[in-house]
Amino acid sequence: MKSGTEHWLRLTWDFLASHQQTVKEHRVFEKLSIILCEDRKNKKFLVPISEGTKCVFDQHRNLKIGSVEIKTDQFHGLYQISYDLFPSHPSTERANFARQLVMGSELSQSQQVHLLHVINKNNTLDSFSTSSKKQFYKYFRDSFCARNNCLTPSDFQKLRTLPIFEVLPSAVESLEDGSSSGNSLFTVYSVPVELPLDGLNLVRSLADKFVRAEKDSAGLKFQKNLGIVSQTVPQIYVERIIPLLFNRFEWKDLNRHLEFLQDYMLLEKENWERDAVLKCIRNVEFIQLGNGIFVKPSELFDPGCLLYRKFKTQFLLPQKFYHLRPLLRICGLSHQVTREEFWSFAGYHAAEVLNQTQASRKQLKVFKALLSNFVRLKFRADVDLS
Repeated sequence: MKSGTEHWLRLTWDFLASHQQTVKEHRVFEKLSIILCEDRKNKKFLVPISEGTKCVFDQHRNLKIGSVEIKTDQFHGLYQISYDLFPSHPSTERANFARQLVMGSELSQSQQVHLLHVINKNNTLDSFSTSSKKQFYKYFRDSFCARNNCLTPSDFQKLRTLPIFEVLPSAVESLEDGSSSGNSLFTVYSVPVELPLDGLNLVRSLADKFVRAEKDSAGLKFQKNLGIVSQTVPQIYVERIIPLLFNRFEWKDLNRHLEFLQDYMLLEKENWERDAVLKCIRNVEFIQLGNGIFVKPSELFDPGCLLYRKFKTQFLLPQKFYHLRPLLRICGLSHQVTREEFWSFAGYHAAEVLNQTQASRKQLKVFKALLSNFVRLKFRADVDLS
């Protein structure tokens, strides 16, 4: 850049600095390309005042966002101000006004988001610790909740791209899908704090992400502005976990979710959300038999019933599910003999003992079970047993 141009810029900034109030009142000045910058190769170029948030004014002064200090050597992707025109030590009225005009007395939240966004585009946020990344999120969330928020929809979109979010089950990353083209089916869900995290790493294959829901209304609104879809426990199970993950979970993860649902469903009052969860469980084949086949609860029989143990040996609930019978029974697991089954079992039993002079102990137990169910089913006294 010619020295005459720099001389003209000095005169321009000196003039603007002497008419500060007028300059601040007329936004037309923002369009002027009069900020002199240079890249790492010392090549100089001009930037409009409106692009000033991309500039680094003080090379020797680190910036802080929240409690995290950002060092000058992490400013990759930002424009370095020419210190020939805007010296820091000693500073000039021209440099002070330029800094104030572009950045104010301190960085606004919008400028802070933009700063992190530009740094992140050059992969420099990867150099920050996990703790620092979490602090960035906490700072913007807390500022929003304290009603000090000045972020625009564009700022929230930039925030989404920053790797500062605790994504379940155990990652700190951005809310974007990571592809260059974007995925229209990609969704970020916020889930209640009580939801078990076991096996949710499988969500990766669904092109979705889960984050913990904030605990207060202001925090939930902050998440909503980030495009995060809030879900209740029943909603997340009905829409994602049960239909898409139940037959893919390892046993320990499936067991954890079923135990949680058993406690949750048995304590929850009857309502449409509870009914939706139970219906969803009924319709999914997630119980694996010894031969590797997955079946629904309604296709199996409760071994707690002696008659089922006697006459339905091929279709009994696997033993490792026994502790889940309270839930599985209300999801279709057969646990009480029907009238049709009673007559079928009675017929089998009669044929078995027909030619024996004395019934065995096991056969007597079966007879007592049949008699008990005969009473329970309340058959009429004049029923024909022939």
